[in-house]
Amino acid sequence: MFSLTHLVHLHLQLQRYLPSHKVALQATDDSGVYSRLTNKNLFLASIIGRVASRTFEARAVVIADKEQRRTPRNPKAWQVKEDPSICPPNRIDHPRIQEAYYFLGIELVSPPYYYSLNALDIVKRSCEVLSITYRISCNESCGFHVHVGNGKKGFDIDTVTRFYATAFMFEPQIDRIHPSHRNHNLYCPRLRQQSRVALQGALDGPRPFYTGLGVILNKTKNLNDLHTAFRGSRLNYNMLNLISPHWDKKTIEFRQHESTLDPERVTNWIRFCYEEEEKREKEKEEYEKVKARFADEAQKQQEEAVWIAGGSESGSGPSYGASFSIYRERDY
Repeated sequence: MFSLTHLVHLHLQLQRYLPSHKVALQATDDSGVYSRLTNKNLFLASIIGRVASRTFEARAVVIADKEQRRTPRNPKAWQVKEDPSICPPNRIDHPRIQEAYYFLGIELVSPPYYYSLNALDIVKRSCEVLSITYRISCNESCGFHVHVGNGKKGFDIDTVTRFYATAFMFEPQIDRIHPSHRNHNLYCPRLRQQSRVALQGALDGPRPFYTGLGVILNKTKNLNDLHTAFRGSRLNYNMLNLISPHWDKKTIEFRQHESTLDPERVTNWIRFCYEEEEKREKEKEEYEKVKARFADEAQKQQEEAVWIAGGSESGSGPSYGASFSIYRERDY
């Protein structure tokens, strides 16, 4: 049985009021306190200090420059650091906000927590504190990542294979949880679109999804094989941490969720990620049945393809692609 841990990465923007600007905005919404800090490092420190004071952690660390990055990280602390990949809100849609505020892209990283209601409450309260204390923008350039791990042990090949087979099979259903800009995103492309399993043989024409599923179930013998099959640019499910010999964060990263500070959405997605991984450990018997079924179906498919490629008795010639017609996506 696993003692699963989770780690949260929140990517968001804080808007700092420009005191020298003539435009005066009133806090007529729920955006919270206006900050007049002019030193960026102090600004970052004040953010994480407020978060830490409202959680069960004794202290937090700030990563804002190279000198601070050399400081050993407190394993029980929250981290906050700049994220230059985050873009400010559209100037055309929000001209007045753009004129009066400076936008600072940040990444807020929790320490690893063992999954529990207490841990979820810490994350929940951290989101609440940020929301009521600072004016924050969670636009489409921001994201919300959850890492799920098993301490420093990582996961064995069978568990990870079951996870990726499930994620690949039910990806269209999971996509419905997310807005369209997260389903077609450079920083979290979908398994069925950008993974090597999806792209291999794509020039030969469309293939049914279970072709890739058969590769996952029957042709990956170790974690490196599986990583090769799902190698891609920052896929929505990232297993790079599991195979790197130099990283002790042995996790699967869920990258697809949009950025949000809604406490319920954040904690519900953490629950989803945890349960997706936790359930895979309990499905060994069912997994072997599905694996055997796909091995049998793959053999039948190969035999059917050979027969069709040889032509029919009517002399109509080969009918490539018909070998897939006997399967229906809804059957799986």
